[in-house]
Amino acid sequence: MAVHPIPLSERIENAKCGLVSQPEYCPCLIRQWAEMPVKAYFGRSLQWRGLFRRLGLEMTANPTYQEVAEMIKETDEEFLVELLILASPIWGAKREEEKT
Repeated sequence: MAVHPIPLSERIENAKCGLVSQPEYCPCLIRQWAEMPVKAYFGRSLQWRGLFRRLGLEMTANPTYQEVAEMIKETDEEFLVELLILASPIWGAKREEEKT
């Protein structure tokens, strides 16, 4: 994969908007997110416990974010609840960001 230089001034402006400076980083970030242990993703929150119960996972398990996401099926009766729990750390961080 070719890496194309981006002027520093453009990278600084992009960073101010929350954008990565090299588009090549995006696939790496997505892969890292997918491979993150789900308990690390939830941080100090214990919301993962409810999700584990709903998905029938042992509390000692620590699957990746991608593995958990793949377990949530649209046909599940609890689909929306499971999806909202999985998204809760992102929404929580967004709400905190909006307060500042």
